[in-house]
Amino acid sequence: MTPVEKLVLLRFANLYGAPQVPDQKKFFAEYVRVLGQASPARLEAAIDRVVAANTFHIWPTVGACAQALKEVVIEQDRAREIANYKPAETRIEPSNAEKAQVQQIVARAKASLAAAEARWQQPGFAGIDREAWITRQTGLIAAGKWCLSTSLRGQAT
Repeated sequence: MTPVEKLVLLRFANLYGAPQVPDQKKFFAEYVRVLGQASPARLEAAIDRVVAANTFHIWPTVGACAQALKEVVIEQDRAREIANYKPAETRIEPSNAEKAQVQQIVARAKASLAAAEARWQQPGFAGIDREAWITRQTGLIAAGKWCLSTSLRGQAT
């Protein structure tokens, strides 16, 4: 007895009774032809899916069984690929030129932050709540009300 006969035909016969077709041998042969190449584990998983989705007390079509088998094959192959995935162990070390470029970018950023911090220490900014001013400017920019002519005191146009 083939896996298709054992896992599909006998199970369907138990669940749905004998098929009401003119030639049962040809009917069964079509299931064997379409599903015969599948492994028993995949076939069983596919038929479990078909039985769970079948809403009428009739035999599921060969096409429904083939579609479920295709989905099971795809899912199991993906799961196996994910389980066997190994990230590359080689790490590309940056060149000395790349390292120097990163160091220059970091140095410029630190200098820019220090310059901005120094501007806040100037006498004209005494008494201004720095955080409130930044929040207001950010809101004006987001609302599209800030332009280049806006003064440092937060005047909106």
